[in-house]
Amino acid sequence: MLIIWTGLGHPAEVNSFDPTYLDLLQMAQNKPNDAIDQLEKIDLADFSANQKAQHHYFKSIFYSYLDYPNKALETAEKGLSFVNKQEQPWLYHHLTLEKINAMTSMGKGLNGFNDAEKAMNWAQQNNHLQLYLNSLFVLSNLYIQIEDYYKALDLVQQGYEMAPEEGIEFIKADFSSQLSGIYISRNEFAIALPYLEEVYEHEKSKNNLLGMTVSLYELGRAHLALENHEQGIKYLHESIAISEQIQDKQGTAYANNELASHYIEKEEYPKAETLLLNSAEIFIQSENIYLLFDTYYQLSNLYIDMKQLDQAEAYIELARPLIASEQHKYGQISINRLEANLLAAKGQHDQAFDILKQTIKQQGELEAKQSAEKLHAIRAHYELEAKNRENELLSNKNELQEQEIDRKTQQNIWLFSLLIALLVITALFVYFIVKLRKQTKKLHYLANYDELTGLRNRNNTITVIRRELHNLSEHDNLFLVMVDLDHFKKINDRFGHVLGDKVLSYFGEVCMQLFKENTFVGRVGGEEFMICITGKSNQEVYDLIEQLRIKTKQMPEHITAPDLEVSISAGICQADENRNTFRTLHKCADEAMYQAKNTGRNRIVVS
Repeated sequence: MLIIWTGLGHPAEVNSFDPTYLDLLQMAQNKPNDAIDQLEKIDLADFSANQKAQHHYFKSIFYSYLDYPNKALETAEKGLSFVNKQEQPWLYHHLTLEKINAMTSMGKGLNGFNDAEKAMNWAQQNNHLQLYLNSLFVLSNLYIQIEDYYKALDLVQQGYEMAPEEGIEFIKADFSSQLSGIYISRNEFAIALPYLEEVYEHEKSKNNLLGMTVSLYELGRAHLALENHEQGIKYLHESIAISEQIQDKQGTAYANNELASHYIEKEEYPKAETLLLNSAEIFIQSENIYLLFDTYYQLSNLYIDMKQLDQAEAYIELARPLIASEQHKYGQISINRLEANLLAAKGQHDQAFDILKQTIKQQGELEAKQSAEKLHAIRAHYELEAKNRENELLSNKNELQEQEIDRKTQQNIWLFSLLIALLVITALFVYFIVKLRKQTKKLHYLANYDELTGLRNRNNTITVIRRELHNLSEHDNLFLVMVDLDHFKKINDRFGHVLGDKVLSYFGEVCMQLFKENTFVGRVGGEEFMICITGKSNQEVYDLIEQLRIKTKQMPEHITAPDLEVSISAGICQADENRNTFRTLHKCADEAMYQAKNTGRNRIVVS
C-alpha cells in the first residue's frame, strides 16, 4: 500500500503500482528499449487481471517515450480489457488517460475531455495525487489541441504547484516541460527558452538521458527558430549523441530532420540530403508513417532545388501511398504542391499554376473544416459542462423540495422550485452562449495575433503577405520591410523582462498608429517585425519607416528608465520579377536589415 499525501491534512491509502514496474519506469529514463525488452520477458500466464493491466499500462508509457503512438494506444486499450472499473477505479482512470494521451499524439484526442475530467474528479474525491496530476497533464494537452492556451496554462500552473520536486512519476519538471510546450505551440520560442533550460538542467542533474535528449532537441529547435544557428546546431548534435547512446533511433531521426531543414535554408544541400536519407531509413523501420511522409516531402523539395528532377519525382511517388493514413489531413495538398513545384522546375508553368490554384482551394476547404471541428469540440465540451451544471441544479432542487415538504403544500413547493429552476437554467443558457461567443473570438485572436503587441503573429503575417504577392498585378507596388529592435537582449538583461515587454507593447502601439491603409504589420520573432506595404511609392515607404525609426528613438520619453535607449534597424525590399515569392522577398529584406545592423544600427537600408 502507498500513502499519498494531498496537502489537505488527510492522507489517503490507495492501491498502488507494483514496485517492479516503477523500477522499470526509472530504467526507461535512460534505456527505454531495455525497459520494453524487460517487459517482453515477463510471463503473464500466472498474473492476475490487475497485474496484467499494470503491465500493459507501463508498456504503453514506454512506447509513448519512444514516440510510437499507435503501439501506445493499442497497448493501453489491451490493458483496459483486464480492468474492472468498480474494483480498480484508480487503475482504470490511469489507463484511460494513457489512451487519451496516445490519441492526442495522433491528433484524435478531442473526444477525451469527458473521460479525463472524470479521472480528475475521482482523483480529487479520493485524494489520489499522482492520478490528479496525470489528469491535469492530459487535459492541458487537449486544451492545447483546441488552442485554448489560457485554460491549458491554468491547468499546468496548478499541476506545477501541487507536484513534488522529486519522484518516479509526475514531478514539477514535467509541468515545466508542458509549459514550454504551450509557448512552442504558439511559436513563442523566446518565452519557451527559460522553461526548456530549467527542464534540461533538472534532467541533467538526475542523469535522465531520455529526458535530456528530448530537452536538447527542443532547445535546438527553439534556438534555430530564433536565428541562434550555432547554438541550435550544437544542441541538436548533443541530442543525437545521447539518442544514439540509448538507442532511441527516432530521437536521432527527429533531430536529423530539424538539422536538415536548417541546411536546406542555408542551401547546404549535400548535408541536408545525407541527414534526410538517414532519417527515412529509421522511420521506415519504426513504421512512423507521418514522419516518413514529411521526410520524403523534404527530399522531393530538396532535389527540386538541386535540379535533380528525376530524383524528386521518385520521392513524390514514394510519398504518395503514405497519404492514405487518416493522420495525413494535408497529405494530398502537400503532394499537389510538390507536383506543381516539379512542373514549374521543368518549365511547365501553366500546368503548375492550374494545380496550385486547385490546391489553394482544397487547402481553404480543409482549414475551414478543421476550424469547424475545433469549434464543435469546444461547443460540445461547454455544452457538457452546462449539462453537468443543469444536473447539479436539478439535484439541488430535489433536495430543496424534500426539506420544504413539511412546511408547505406539495403544489407550492413544486411551483416555487420550478420557477427558480427555470430562471437559473435560462441564466445559465444565456451565460454559456455569451461565454462560447467570447471563447470563439478569443480563439480567433490567439490564432492570428500576438497578445503582447496587438500585431499579427508570424503565421498570420506570412499568410497575408503571400496572399498579397499572389494578387499583385504588374502595375502595383509591394514592399517588405524587416525591422529589428537593436540590442533588445541588453534591455531585458539590464532592466528586466517586465520593462522589455513594455518596450515591445509600446512599439506595437506606434506601429498601429503609423501603419493603417494598405499595410500589414506582424511580430515574427522575439524582437523582430515584418511590415508589408502596398500602393505606395518608394519615397512614401521610406518616409513611413523613417517616422517609425524616429518614434522608436523617442520611446524613452514615454517609458521611464534610467539611460534607456531604444532604436531599430530596418531593411526595405520591393517585389519585382526576380523577387516575387515570399522566400526571395523575405531573404532580400532580411539581408538589408542585417546590413543596417552591421553598419551601425539605428538606420534604414533600402535593397
